[in-house]
Amino acid sequence: MLDRSRKGSASAAAALLGRRGGLRGGKARAASLSARERSEIARHAARARWAVGAADRPDSAEPRARGATRTRRRILAAAVREIRAHGPSGARLARIARIAAVHPNTVRAAFGSREGLVREVFAANARALRAAGNASPADLPEALVFWQRFLLQRPGGMRAMLWEALEPPAGRLAGADERRALWRASVDGLEELQRMGRLRPGLDARYLQLALVSLTLMPAALPQMAQLVTGLSTSDPRFREGQETFLKELGRLLAPPS
Repeated sequence: MLDRSRKGSASAAAALLGRRGGLRGGKARAASLSARERSEIARHAARARWAVGAADRPDSAEPRARGATRTRRRILAAAVREIRAHGPSGARLARIARIAAVHPNTVRAAFGSREGLVREVFAANARALRAAGNASPADLPEALVFWQRFLLQRPGGMRAMLWEALEPPAGRLAGADERRALWRASVDGLEELQRMGRLRPGLDARYLQLALVSLTLMPAALPQMAQLVTGLSTSDPRFREGQETFLKELGRLLAPPS
């Protein structure tokens, strides 16, 4: 029977020698291979790693799908940061991939191209705004306050639109279909309030919507203008209280005369 201490020493020595031999042999062998051969070996190794244990995981497709969804969200979040900092035309896949900690090819596989990713950023933002609208109060004065708070809490979201205004795209606006649907739904909501007798009739709901967006959007998009006019920072509670009081009063003035 072998002595356990000697057996352990022998095993450790064998492992060390094997590692040294592998390092030497691996380097020497790699040097003798062509780039194409090295690439083929790497592909086979990657397939082998993914295949290990696959037969024991009949539901492995579901975890992979969840992983792909998380990766897509991470890329999208990185793209939002990139577009806010550099604008839609200045966004670069390499920087987005670095922020998201993925290979640029992963970004292309998920969104097709830089343009496709930019479109998805704007489309996703429109969908998020529309979803937020479901929580908006039906009462117009309270709805104005709701959107003012919502936008002031997300000032970075305005930067992409400002970049887009400064550098308008040559073709269609990114995410145009989703964004148009968002505002069409908003206009429909105002027209419904008019039919219900809760909003002054005779006002074109399209231009009223544009005016209301301007009222709630401007302090978040141009905080320096808000400070120059009111003397207060948009982060100052006094500004928010004064602005909300004004929006409520304006909302009441838009109600039909009694």
